[in-house]
Amino acid sequence: MERKHFGIMLFLVGSIGYLILSLYLSMNRFNYNGMTGTYAALLGNELLVPYIIFCAMGIVGFIICVYETYFCKKK
Repeated sequence: MERKHFGIMLFLVGSIGYLILSLYLSMNRFNYNGMTGTYAALLGNELLVPYIIFCAMGIVGFIICVYETYFCKKK
């Protein structure tokens, strides 16, 4: 498998996970110790770590795709 394809898959999985968690949080409001909003919903639903992991996966996948497409020299 080429590294570019790995980057694309990583980006897609990260983006889909981020989108699913964002939609879930927007449908389920949460009040966490008087806090409201996205951060409170992440803390209240205990989804902060998966949210960060999916964001990181998407960013790393995007960086791999850009690097392999524009900066990597083909042999």
